[in-house]
Amino acid sequence: ALLTSGMSDANDKLFRIEDVSYVVFLAALHFMYCGKVSIADSLSWELLIVANRYGLQVLEQLLCIQVGDLLDEENCCDIWTNAISFRFLLLCQMCVDFILRNPKILSSRQFEDLSEEQKSIIKSYCKP
Repeated sequence: ALLTSGMSDANDKLFRIEDVSYVVFLAALHFMYCGKVSIADSLSWELLIVANRYGLQVLEQLLCIQVGDLLDEENCCDIWTNAISFRFLLLCQMCVDFILRNPKILSSRQFEDLSEEQKSIIKSYCKP
């Protein structure tokens, strides 16, 4: 859409994407052409944000699963907070499921660092 929108960028011969690393951009481009993604776990979140920004819904879902597979007791609350802000519903659910399977997270420092509203939302899933 940006390339054909009539904006000045649409007429330029150079299209700049300056806030995405080269490796992540290549991974997104590779996915668009080949339908496959292979990226280091450490770059999954950045690629997930790019997929969201550019409407690559299938890639977004695949990366939600990949990031969800990286959940641990240390990162779960941070990933849930970010997933909520970007409305990554699948990843949000994966985080909640992880917390339900690992209830000691509810007494962790990471959980205590959440806002009262965020804690309340998570605790609402934990009630019988």
